[in-house]
Amino acid sequence: MNRIQNIPVLVFSLFAGLVAAPARAQPRWDDIQVKGVNIHTAQGNEIDAIGQMHLNWVRIDVNWQDIQPTQFTWDWSSTDGSINAARARGLNVYANITATPSWACRQGQAWNDGSCVPANVGMWTSFMTAVVQRYITKINAYGIWNEPNLPKFWQGSPDDWATILFLPAAQVIRGVAPWATIAAADLSTSPSVPTSGFYRAMEQYGLSQYIDVLSIHAYEESGHSGPNGILFAGLNQVEVIDNFNCYWDWDEYDCPPNPLTAKPIWITEFGFATGGDSGFGDDVLRVFSLFGPGLGSEQTSRIHGLFNFQLMDSSSSELQGLLRADGSWKPGAYKLQSHLNPWGTSFFTVIPCRLIDTRQDSGVPGSWGPPSLQGHSSTAPYDTDRFFSGVGAGHCQVPAYAKALSAVVTVLNYVSPGQVTVHPDAGSRPNALTATYAMGDGIANVGTVIPLSAKGGFRVFSSQNADLIVDVNGYFTDWPAGR
Repeated sequence: MNRIQNIPVLVFSLFAGLVAAPARAQPRWDDIQVKGVNIHTAQGNEIDAIGQMHLNWVRIDVNWQDIQPTQFTWDWSSTDGSINAARARGLNVYANITATPSWACRQGQAWNDGSCVPANVGMWTSFMTAVVQRYITKINAYGIWNEPNLPKFWQGSPDDWATILFLPAAQVIRGVAPWATIAAADLSTSPSVPTSGFYRAMEQYGLSQYIDVLSIHAYEESGHSGPNGILFAGLNQVEVIDNFNCYWDWDEYDCPPNPLTAKPIWITEFGFATGGDSGFGDDVLRVFSLFGPGLGSEQTSRIHGLFNFQLMDSSSSELQGLLRADGSWKPGAYKLQSHLNPWGTSFFTVIPCRLIDTRQDSGVPGSWGPPSLQGHSSTAPYDTDRFFSGVGAGHCQVPAYAKALSAVVTVLNYVSPGQVTVHPDAGSRPNALTATYAMGDGIANVGTVIPLSAKGGFRVFSSQNADLIVDVNGYFTDWPAGR
């Protein structure tokens, strides 16, 4: 059997057909629920800009070589600073786990800035256990290695990545933080670097049972610039994922069942050289409008997450940031802020008010009071999430025209670790967390924005039986005059 690694004819014909298709008159910025940006290390004022632009995720480097520079030395300071700053601002954290320290390299391999294969699985497993336990309530998603199909980042084979890196790491995550999202390798989609070997390894070693999302990096390619370059790279990778295990059997093209086709895809890096800033904001916004579950194209609807690379320019030769190297905003960042705002243009405070309290003796009336939340699996039907209706009906001074609430969400009275997701009644449960809770805490609370449905309500998913308190301090609306 002669296996086919890439199907370029299908890719080009699909791309041509999509470009010719009618464009939507009004892009829906909420098509993509996971909207993020990449940082390496950042201070609080830089991370402030992420939330101000209405992005809700941040991809942060978690470098093994920096955290454990020697076998018996640990330095969490830089990683703690970035992750804690992000979580304090209500951002979801995607941890980019990468970079082997020199002391852990396989014998005979050069370190090469962390690209060597770990000498044994135990070293790697110990590190991953320490990371997941330390950030059990702070990391929402894990990406297992940055661009391992590029030799500069990984000297091993796809099989090495699957058996030495991914499988042990996934087992640790599922055992310690089962609610966390696990992404497969953050693969480069450069035409000169194949990805099919990694998808084949995922199939061979049964990794799909652990994989929640597939992660790829999409940049401008030769002949396809700007947003169309990102679109082309993304669609090309969809075709590779769908066809990596297909083969010609005599005169028949055979494609065995492939569980990876059911996995959503996150583009965890995309970007353009922004140079003098002109047009950059339009380009980024167009990328957000090209992908998402709300689109009619089956291929583009597979992309559920987008992360711009990067937050800030790092040098005069790498100008792909939303911010300049001095931290100032580029014009495109202001445009992004305006168009990605899902909550309305005006914010109004209210006297702090307890909207919801599910404790048995809370005294909160109607549907906003008892009973406690009933825990269920994240695979349970969407409509099992408890619906709190009629929020925008004057209660807590929140008017009917409110688009979202500013609130503190508190989870308590739980007996085992879990997670809570508060989301609008919009037909699906987003792949993001509002709060996580661990044993020993007794209570978990977080400031957040809660988008409201057209019915003036929202749903709450909890993975465990627990009580919920929601204290409102303000609301967003499109009405300039407010209340």
